[in-house]
Amino acid sequence: MRSKSARAHERVFVVDGPRAISVALESEDEKGQSCLHEVYVSTEASRAATIARTLEMAGTAGCRVFQLTADALEYVGASATSQGIIGTAGFVDAPLALLRDAERVLVCVGVRDPGNLGTILRSAVAAGWGGVICCGGCADVYNPKAVRASAGAIFRAGLAVEQEAGSVLRECRSWGMRRIGTDPSKGFDCATMDWTVPFALVLGNESAGLSKEIFDLVDVTVTVPMAQGFESLNVSMAATVLCFEATRSLRGTRISCDASHRESQDAMS
Repeated sequence: MRSKSARAHERVFVVDGPRAISVALESEDEKGQSCLHEVYVSTEASRAATIARTLEMAGTAGCRVFQLTADALEYVGASATSQGIIGTAGFVDAPLALLRDAERVLVCVGVRDPGNLGTILRSAVAAGWGGVICCGGCADVYNPKAVRASAGAIFRAGLAVEQEAGSVLRECRSWGMRRIGTDPSKGFDCATMDWTVPFALVLGNESAGLSKEIFDLVDVTVTVPMAQGFESLNVSMAATVLCFEATRSLRGTRISCDASHRESQDAMS
């Protein structure tokens, strides 16, 4: 719960709450087994209907279940508002090359707040994006705050964790992806941006944004227009707006193409 090095050594992280644990149970690792390893539940919480169903799923999946007193669970847990159940799961990040065929990926460079990182994962999955790459000194994506903020999306995000941001962006370029940098004041209006080609959207640090070195590697920049006198959005909020704007734009393009196809078919018939 509290040690990044311990998580990295064991390649195991903690999942908090019945909803996230249920998502972990439904997700499989590279061996086709459930990502969830163990479940720890307080005796009192195990009586709740939602948690009882989660425990039943865990038993069916072959996970070990341990019952603790509420005090013991509070002692080992990191959340002040524990829901009475936590689990351990194996790391879910995959090699960067597995994202080669994704149409849309988010590249997080130096996002330092775990809560922001988890929210970005949640937004990317909700908007139907193909993957999220954490690099350039990002917070630990397996930090309990990041995992909690992702609301289970960490198991569905198509996650890659890399060190050097420049090599990530060069790799995206080699895949034929357009690299789109984010800027609070300069660049194309997100509503008029061409989102139709495969791309990597690059998000920067909460306070410093993207460095000059990263801006030199992107192909174009995009911005979210804001009211006069307002300078910037929180990085996770900006990510959410851009994720859903790109998805909305693509959905409109595909609907338009489908309609044109139907009209052509009708004309031929």
